[in-house]
Amino acid sequence: MKLILVRHGETEDNAANIVQGQTHGRLSANGRSQAKLAALRLEGTKIDAVYTSDLERARVTAEAIAARLPVLTRKEDARLREQDFGVFEGQPIIELLDKMDHENADFATFAPSGGETRVEFQKRVLQFFDETRARHVGETVLIVTHYGVINIFLGWLLNHADPLSTDLRIANGSVTILDIDENGRGKPHILNDVEHLDVDNLTSFEPKLPRIDG
Repeated sequence: MKLILVRHGETEDNAANIVQGQTHGRLSANGRSQAKLAALRLEGTKIDAVYTSDLERARVTAEAIAARLPVLTRKEDARLREQDFGVFEGQPIIELLDKMDHENADFATFAPSGGETRVEFQKRVLQFFDETRARHVGETVLIVTHYGVINIFLGWLLNHADPLSTDLRIANGSVTILDIDENGRGKPHILNDVEHLDVDNLTSFEPKLPRIDG
């Protein structure tokens, strides 16, 4: 199976450093442009199925891409949602960081009140992956999803020593492509490709803040 991973376009909350988690999130003007450019990047690619998180920011991005593809299967799946950050959703990221510092925790171990742990998050994402891999042997699958989900995929597929702590930079509107072998491991062809985005479309990151906002 060939796996194509696309992170949704930038949202208004991404730009404001607000924790989104499982809130829907509205694409900014820049995010809508990123979605269109990702669609152009993939136009003409043979894709057998498109799966997307059911959250608005991913769904709208997927719709822009799928409109340019003769896709046989298009489905939304809640297991592709970003990690649930509970009481911190809608709050500035710095508040979450302060809480983690107070508890001396990292993202692999932190359990946000009312949310889900990283272990719970990984379990649902990999359950989806196992089902999808079995269903689409020899096919090309596009998944439009979130920062945290893509890191769960990559931590597992690339056999990182501590997949729960994987934190690769994944830009809004970026494209990642891997070949999946019979053992469910991945060989990357492209990681976090943003060449299709104009300089003005690249979402800037505050280097002192973790990229947890979905």
